[in-house]
This record gives sequence, structure tokens and C-alpha cells, in this order.
Amino acid sequence: MNPKKLKKNKKKAAPDSAAVTLRKHGDISYRQGNYTKAIHFYEQAFAIHPADYELCNFLGVLHKLAGDCDKEKEYYKKALQINPFHAGANYNLGTCCRREGNRTEAIRYLRRSVAADPQNSVCLNNLANLLVEEKKFDEALALYDLLLGKDARSFNALLNKGFLFLEQGDLHRAIRFYERALSVEPNNPKAAIYYAEAMFIEEGAEKNLARLNTLLADTTLDNEHRIDVTVSKALCAWITGDIPAYEQSLHFLRDKIFTTIFVANADYMKHRQAYYVFLEALQPFAGEIASPAEGPHPEILHIVGDSHCLSPANRLVRFHDRRYLCRSHLIMGVKAWHLAQNGPNKFKLAFEKNLAALRPGSHVVFMIGEIDCRCDEGIFHHCRGKNADAQEIMRATADGYLDFVVTRAQQKEIVPIIAGVPAPDKVKFAKLAAEDKRSYLETVRDYNLYLSGKTKEKGILFLDVFRHTANSELSANGRYHLDKLHLRPDFLEVALQACDG
Repeated sequence: MNPKKLKKNKKKAAPDSAAVTLRKHGDISYRQGNYTKAIHFYEQAFAIHPADYELCNFLGVLHKLAGDCDKEKEYYKKALQINPFHAGANYNLGTCCRREGNRTEAIRYLRRSVAADPQNSVCLNNLANLLVEEKKFDEALALYDLLLGKDARSFNALLNKGFLFLEQGDLHRAIRFYERALSVEPNNPKAAIYYAEAMFIEEGAEKNLARLNTLLADTTLDNEHRIDVTVSKALCAWITGDIPAYEQSLHFLRDKIFTTIFVANADYMKHRQAYYVFLEALQPFAGEIASPAEGPHPEILHIVGDSHCLSPANRLVRFHDRRYLCRSHLIMGVKAWHLAQNGPNKFKLAFEKNLAALRPGSHVVFMIGEIDCRCDEGIFHHCRGKNADAQEIMRATADGYLDFVVTRAQQKEIVPIIAGVPAPDKVKFAKLAAEDKRSYLETVRDYNLYLSGKTKEKGILFLDVFRHTANSELSANGRYHLDKLHLRPDFLEVALQACDG
């Protein structure tokens, strides 16, 4: 062979040899869990072969493992610059966007990943889940059906299709698909919890309490899910007045709920922690609830709403010179906005279910709207983010909510009582700029004023919660607050007697 040609080939082979060596060192460091060192070797290898989009994508994964999200995204984007149709990089970047809360971009990248690799069931399922979050139900349903066409016993597709139907307000189909998912994985805690949530809407707190006890008797239930189920048990026990079960649940949670590291659903578990804090704050009032054998049976005053409806559960109150026993009907997370929307959803479904069990002539207090008036979600947050007219959104929300409630009340021949929204505690809006604080507080005040005016027009009783709880600065006066959001159990009687006066 010509010596000059041999020398040229050796020079050409040298970079390849160096890249192989660097990758071997990177592989060893990766297997040892030393991601920083692995990145060091792989980046040198990538510098030799800058068109290697597979390695570029893997570097993004390594930076994620090392905790550097900015670098993670940078490498996924580099990989897509080299090969825009790379399924893995599109999937990883979509997942990254989802983690950041950017659902629009997440959907865009996951769609590209599915187009590049239509057989990736994980990507199909995750894309469908995102579409459900964006209320793109038809497209999501088509993807779940595609997955079930490949595998009729796909646990994730069955479970998530059930979740989709519940979001749409189709309870019976939701239950059917949850049951099918449980037939595939009978001991799956997530499926059991989803099923229990649906059955809480279908059957109420008392029957659900028995179901939750059965779940907790399962010794294979991991600690994270056991905490989740125990919070639900404490809620059902408080609603039904089963104080021993309520206190037993709190005792279990007290040592665990803030010391456990939640891996699977950290954001969701923050909400469960918030429920625990609220339930714990209610404990000093547990001795004040009515005994089933206490005196003649009083009339029932039904309280329907979000977590605020829980405070007066099972208390005796005087209203219109008569004695009433409060019965709480929880619609977890419900907003006035949910009820004001066109078309069915799970909140309207739960609302209808609760009213279906009531006798004609029943008095019902509706405690809905506080979530709409929080500074980090609801009317103010929405308007600030989209530069929308807060007054217009506020009026549309209140009108839609009232129209829905009044129509259903007339159909059921019940007597509706609309509760306003409490003044917000300073702690909850402390991070807002000074000008935003004023705007936010005025939005809450104006929502209450508008709601009050509209109820009077319709001849409906209004509980002016804001007036009782606000100071001159429009924030909470602290007189009736139990915690930073909820009011004391004895406040309802104060508001009712003010109406009588």
C-alpha cells in the first residue's frame, strides 16, 4: 500500500478511535451512576461527531439525571436541529415541556414523536393524557382507542379512558372502564383510588368509607397511596360524623404526611396535605357535632360545595327560628366557573348527583366560588395572565353559576341559599406587587357585590360572607377564619342569623 495513503487513513481513523474510547469511559461512568463524569466523556465524543443526534439526545437525558434542566432541553433541541424527525428527542423535549407546565409545546413535540414512531405506546398514552388536560377529548379518545386496538387489556389505556369519561361527566362509562382496568391489575392502587373517587360521586361518603377501609386493609398498599387513601377516609368520616374513624385517620397521618417523600405525584400530594391541615384544624370542634340520639330529629340544612362546605358538617344551627342539622355534600375542587361552562363535566355531574338525593322543599346552602377568587388561580389569575377584563370575566362566571344553580333548584323544587366568598388572608396574596394586591382584593369584593345583587334580583337568599370576614383593607379580619382559607364551623350560624335579622 502507498505509505502516503496509509498515513492518511491512520489520521482519519484517529478521531473515530478517540470517540469510541471516550464513549466506553462514558458508559462505565453512566453504569456507576456518576452522571457528571459520564457527561464529561460523552460531550467530548459528541464534539468529535457533532452530527450524532442519538448521542446528543442521550446527553439531554444525562443532564436530566444530573439535575440540569436547562442543559437537558439544550441537547434535545440540538438533536432536533440535526434530525427534526427523531422520535426520542421529540418525546423527551415534549416531556420536558410538560414538566414545566407548557402543555401546548408538550403536545406539539409529542405529536411529532408519534408521527415518527406510531408504535410507541408510552408516547401515545402520554399525548392522550395531555389532550385530556387540554379538554381535547375527541382526539384523546381516538388515541386511547388506538392503544386498545393494539392491546384490549392495556391497563393504562383503560384507566385513562375511564378518567376521560369522568372529566366529561359520563360517570357510568368511567366506572365501567375503571372496573376493566382493575380486572387487568386487581391490586393496582392508582386504579383503586380512581374507582373510589368515582364511587364517592355515585354512592356518597358513607358507602365510600367502607370501600376505603377495605383498601386500607390491603397489606400490599405502599406508604404513598396509603396516605392518599387515609386522607379520603378522614374526609368521608368527617362528612358522615364518624368521629372515631376521623380521629384514627388523623392520628395515622400526623406522623407521616409531612415526613414522606412523594415520588409519583408530588403536586397532587400537596393538595392532600392541604386537606389534612384543614381536617386537623377542625378537630377542636369535633366534640360540638350533633349526636344522632340528641333530641327530636331536626330538619336538614344541606351544604353543597368545595372544601368550605365541610366546616359546619353535622352541626346544629338555628335559622328562621327553627333548628337544622347541617349535612355536607363535598364536590372536591369545584369552581363557580365549572358550573358556568357549557356542556357536561364531572363537577356538574357531582352537583346533579348530590341534588338528586334531596327531598323537594329542602333548604340548600351553596358554598362555591372561593377557588375562583384565589390569587393563584381563578378570575384574577386568568385575567392577569391573558390581559383580560376581570370585571367581564367575573360577571360571566357569576351569571353562569347562578343560572345553573337556580335552574337545577327549580327542577328539584329546593330552596337555594347562595353563600358569598370570604375575604382572603394576607398570607395568600403576600407575593403580589402592591398594585396587583389592590386589584386582586377589589376583584374579590366586586365578585361578592355582583353575586349579592344578582341573587336579590332572583329573590334568593344571600349569605354575605365577605362583609363578615373583611377588614377596611378588604383582606381577612381574622375573626372567623379557621385557617388561611376556611372559616370556623360556627360561622355559618352567624351568617344565617344575619339574614334573619
